[in-house]
Amino acid sequence: WEEAVAQGLYDGHSPIVLRLSVYQSEDIYVQMFRFLQDALDTACRGTDLAGKVTLEMVVDADYYATMDSGLTDMIFSTWGGSAYDPYGILYRCYCDAGVETSPNQMEYGFRADQVTVTIEINGQPITATLQDWARWCAGDTGVTIEDLGAFRDYDAGSRCAIYADLEYAYLAQFVTTPLYYRNSAQLQSYKGDYPTRQYTEGPGYGGIRFYTFRYDDAQWEQIKNTLQYSS
Repeated sequence: WEEAVAQGLYDGHSPIVLRLSVYQSEDIYVQMFRFLQDALDTACRGTDLAGKVTLEMVVDADYYATMDSGLTDMIFSTWGGSAYDPYGILYRCYCDAGVETSPNQMEYGFRADQVTVTIEINGQPITATLQDWARWCAGDTGVTIEDLGAFRDYDAGSRCAIYADLEYAYLAQFVTTPLYYRNSAQLQSYKGDYPTRQYTEGPGYGGIRFYTFRYDDAQWEQIKNTLQYSS
């Protein structure tokens, strides 16, 4: 706010409206919209921006293209995954624009190939673009970084430390902000059980194919009304 006023980019008192484009106006989007507005109100409270920043929710079925064209301020994006490729998600979801034919990157004006990141490895500072770092971590043989071998040849602790630096560098650009995490729910019954109650990526809880029963129908009729379930 202070920099914008000092540079003549903002007059210091006009309302600031941020357009949030959503796929449809169903309840989940309305709840998320209200959550963000409450967060903005809280962040601005006690500052010169108090009461000046509001969100405007706009229904737009083609909101990704709208974001890519710079015609909206914010969207809810659902890039993610890579449970079996944790060191590849930064490149494949967030830093690939300009390299692949169908890039995922949707942040208008953000160029991962123009952001430089310096990481100290084995006591030596190494500088490369965020995109090249991300490609290197993903095992892309089309990119090399000075004096470094393959990312896969480093031990787990080193890989985690390098990747944490890259995640920080990306988040520091404020182009994408982690907002929520999708969870899995499972209904359990005393009559039977899945092979595991610990969620496993891929097979989940084991599925109906491996479901086992503790009681036959006659036994179940005798005890089903005596059982108590808790959430």
